[in-house]
Amino acid sequence: MRFGICTTPENLGIVEQAGFDYIELTLNLVTALPDGEFASLLQKVKASRIKVEAFNGFFPWSMRIVGPNANQDAIRSYVRVAMSRASQLGGRVTVVGNGGSRRMPEGYTRDMVAKQFSEVLSIIGDEAARQGLVGAVEPLNVRETDFINSLSEGAAIVRALHHPNIMLLADFYHMRMDSEPITALSEAEGLLRHVHIANSHDRVFPVDAREDLYTAFFEMLRRIGYDERVSIEGNVKNLAVEAPLALAVLKKIHAEANG
Repeated sequence: MRFGICTTPENLGIVEQAGFDYIELTLNLVTALPDGEFASLLQKVKASRIKVEAFNGFFPWSMRIVGPNANQDAIRSYVRVAMSRASQLGGRVTVVGNGGSRRMPEGYTRDMVAKQFSEVLSIIGDEAARQGLVGAVEPLNVRETDFINSLSEGAAIVRALHHPNIMLLADFYHMRMDSEPITALSEAEGLLRHVHIANSHDRVFPVDAREDLYTAFFEMLRRIGYDERVSIEGNVKNLAVEAPLALAVLKKIHAEANG
């Protein structure tokens, strides 16, 4: 298992010093950088042991990807630039979450939204294939969106699309917020390509194996054969202090879950 952390580029050194395997950046922020600033970021990453293997926040909040205001030409142009930059930084997986961008518009049925969303996923998947990446659909809790709120719903979208570069993400926090059972991870077997984790109480960094259902989560990941990346995605007050502590907790839980 590889462990990473969702944070900003200026924390690259802290993440490296804490012992993480990779860093996860926000793709829409990376895509919005002027060329000169992106070039500087690229040089900084190349000089570091830590690479940017994953990206969250695929689309900017202002970009609608479903509904009457979704513009496929604009989406295609954005995806092309975003995936190119992700690839240059060493990316392996890009997370398609963006609850606001995919929220169901008034007058639209779930089937209509699913069709539009799948078309966007096809655009992402095709570009991901060209750049050597995978797009991972992220189910979110009902407080953040009203479309794709469970692993079973996400898995159904991914299976129906049947694109080799579009897979699924499981987020421990979102599962717990909606009381989705840990056993629901079985829905993701064979599709899971990325994982996010945070304490479901206040979405903070894990600090104790007993504070949440982490052990059951990692045991279920083992049962479905998942052994790729897990990123901490949570609120933090002092990254330099909390990051290494959280990493130690997760490594211990993972080791115990795997015997």
